[in-house]
Amino acid sequence: MKLKVDKSESYNWSIVVDEKELRRLDEIIKEALKDGTELRLEYDLKFSDGSLIETSDINEIVLEENPKNRQIKYIGISASSEKLSKKISISLGKKNWVYENVSFSISGDSRDWVYLTSSKIEERIKNLKQWYSIFPKINPFLILIAIFVLIQIYAGLQPKKETTKGVTIFEFSEIIFILLIAFGLLILTYKLIKRGYSYLFPLVVFRIGDGIKCHDNIVKLRGQILWGVIISLIVSVSAGLMILKITS
Repeated sequence: MKLKVDKSESYNWSIVVDEKELRRLDEIIKEALKDGTELRLEYDLKFSDGSLIETSDINEIVLEENPKNRQIKYIGISASSEKLSKKISISLGKKNWVYENVSFSISGDSRDWVYLTSSKIEERIKNLKQWYSIFPKINPFLILIAIFVLIQIYAGLQPKKETTKGVTIFEFSEIIFILLIAFGLLILTYKLIKRGYSYLFPLVVFRIGDGIKCHDNIVKLRGQILWGVIISLIVSVSAGLMILKITS
């Protein structure tokens, strides 16, 4: 019976893919499958407008314009030897409703070849990982709902004035109206936070064509916000210390 070895890994990292890393992956794949047989290599691209492109030339990918109205969302790489004894598959981004942002799988008839190729590809993929991948994947809407519930509980525990009359229909309607407004504001806040977070900390970025300038603007904006927060904290602490010194 012929030996077959498989190895696969998947990660839900936030990644940034540029021309240099794509070319290095291309080189590793071609070198790994260089065994005297014909190489079958195919790139599968999916764009934000739903269009698809298939090519075997890495140069066609790095020369993509990648505009805002037609951004690259997914790049899949599939390669195999002529006799299909060795296969390499890499996914960058989300082609369908999958959880992972990056994954790869390798199969072959040699354990040494599979694990050596896997280590080389994994090393390259790790270079795509962004520092903010460590952020916990917590839904901010759940946090806002928890805050809303805690506020309601706190308000309910406060001492109430004695009243000699019951709640009228008008007062009850007013309470319901206020709660609906508060809930609406929570949803609006959640939408703004989600949109802002997705823009500042994108899950998948392809630094190709117009995507380079777009990503540079995001990094610049993150830096400006960070410095703004730091300066605000310094000013707040300094003002508090001055007030404390004056009043003491």
